[in-house]
Amino acid sequence: MKNNRLYQNGFTLIELLVVIAIIGILAAVVFANLSSARTQSRDKARVSDLKTIELALALYREKNGDYPTSNEFTNPSGTGGLVQQRVLGAMPVDPRNVTPYLYSYTPSVSESEYTLRARFESRTGSCYVKSLNVSAPAADASYPAPVIPCENF
Repeated sequence: MKNNRLYQNGFTLIELLVVIAIIGILAAVVFANLSSARTQSRDKARVSDLKTIELALALYREKNGDYPTSNEFTNPSGTGGLVQQRVLGAMPVDPRNVTPYLYSYTPSVSESEYTLRARFESRTGSCYVKSLNVSAPAADASYPAPVIPCENF
């Protein structure tokens, strides 16, 4: 008789499996929501980085009379870079290092221009910042459509 009472006070194997399954489903839902929040956070960091570089480029132009060339921008050991000119503490890097920030420099007779681009992770497309007289960049294989200004993100 005592043995029957001992078994009746505990949980059955089926009850334990149902509880474990429910906990697993809840954990999967929470993890999926956290994952999308992380990607959106990295996209916002990309936009912030581009705006920081945009301000540094404006300071560089004020100091030197022109924007840096593509070689000066991408070469951290060069003398003309944003870090060496002390307009930027350190060059921002993409949060996942998936694709680097694309900087294009167009020298012209009247005025040099630049475009900076970053690719989104949480949604399709990319964003850009640019100097005043440059038209909006077009989509390509590395930076797909839609291409929107970063201030609209």
